[in-house]
Amino acid sequence: MHLSPEIEKQLAVTPTGKLAELEFLKKDALVKSRAAYIISKRANHLRVRTATATSWGDARARINTISLGVIVTALAYDEFHAAAGAFLLSDEAAFITGTDLLVDGGVIAAIECR
Repeated sequence: MHLSPEIEKQLAVTPTGKLAELEFLKKDALVKSRAAYIISKRANHLRVRTATATSWGDARARINTISLGVIVTALAYDEFHAAAGAFLLSDEAAFITGTDLLVDGGVIAAIECR
């Protein structure tokens, strides 16, 4: 799913309380749950990146998120024990900020290829 630069900008900078008012996010606009999921993940990534660049950069804070998989299976429970969080908090990740680390075993990549 490809979002236009205009939509991505709106997702990044619209105040949280106003997101539901965006035309492309209104209740009847998103009829497929797959599209809603992909847009919500992209919005999260854009908002983290924007917050990092605009609000927290001067404080030298690192702002990152971890997005876990969408299907609860035995393998998915392993994601909860992944070392991704420990890595992002470590000195080795000192230069990583404003990113969303997707830990889903390739599920989103497979969805986007369909």
